[in-house]
Amino acid sequence: MNKFERAELDHVLEKAFAFHGKPCGGTVIGVRMAMLGLKMIGISDPKGAQRKDIMAVAENDRCSVDALQHVTGCRVAARALKLKDYGKVAATFVNLKSGKAVRIVCPEETRQTVEQYKPAEGEKKERTIEGYKRIPLNELFYAQEVTVEFDEDDMPGHAKARVKCDNCGEWVSDHRELEVDGKLLCHHCNQGGYYQVVSDRIAVPG
Repeated sequence: MNKFERAELDHVLEKAFAFHGKPCGGTVIGVRMAMLGLKMIGISDPKGAQRKDIMAVAENDRCSVDALQHVTGCRVAARALKLKDYGKVAATFVNLKSGKAVRIVCPEETRQTVEQYKPAEGEKKERTIEGYKRIPLNELFYAQEVTVEFDEDDMPGHAKARVKCDNCGEWVSDHRELEVDGKLLCHHCNQGGYYQVVSDRIAVPG
């Protein structure tokens, strides 16, 4: 990494650390992963002219995702960032215009490799951050060219459809409902979900 590349990395990291709320090694990994991913799929202006040309898929829900979101401009609310929590330090970057897609992985072995790039002195956290800044990209990651197919209901934009659950009466967007025995049901009514209802409805403060 030359001094100009290092200056650019430090500039991006400063803003990414502020966005994430603290400096950490995971954020450095995420920033470098996202910068590499954008370069490999031919995106140079992700927050400007090419903001509608990119989607990303993150494979974990940890620090690197904040960095990915900051660098690429992809957001869950804009439906441009998808989360597939496989528990892996990996992400896929897709150029919607060209169709080019790459998956970038930070393998577990990097934890050992990065040791040789850490400064000899200093606090453990700062040494780790500096090590992940210094390690060459080809020792930090491996990349795969992949294909990704997004359903029309997963693409950015307004909801394509909305239906009412025949059981709970709540509305479901983008064909996330299920048809069971002639009824349209939300996922929770069909197979349960992350919450259990204790009471039907309670008063909401005005």
